[in-house]
Amino acid sequence: HQVFTMSKTMERITFILTWVFQGSSYLSAYGYGIMHRMHHAYTDTEKDPHSPSHDANLFAMMWKTKTIYQDINKERITVDERFTKNVPQWKAF
Repeated sequence: HQVFTMSKTMERITFILTWVFQGSSYLSAYGYGIMHRMHHAYTDTEKDPHSPSHDANLFAMMWKTKTIYQDINKERITVDERFTKNVPQWKAF
């Protein structure tokens, strides 16, 4: 929600500590941030990356969410620039 900003050094320290403490449930700030913005822009429409309104069941929604998250993170899909502005990304991590 862009409440505060960090220096690049603090951003990277935060990436590492988040990865250490979240372990296998770690999500990239880049992928999560973009998906979060898309969700707010497209709430409960076909373009919402995780709306239960347009999937057959909870598991289908979760699978679709995982797939979209991975596609965003690996840059396999084109994302509108309004969703990527100022989202932290550390490709090497």
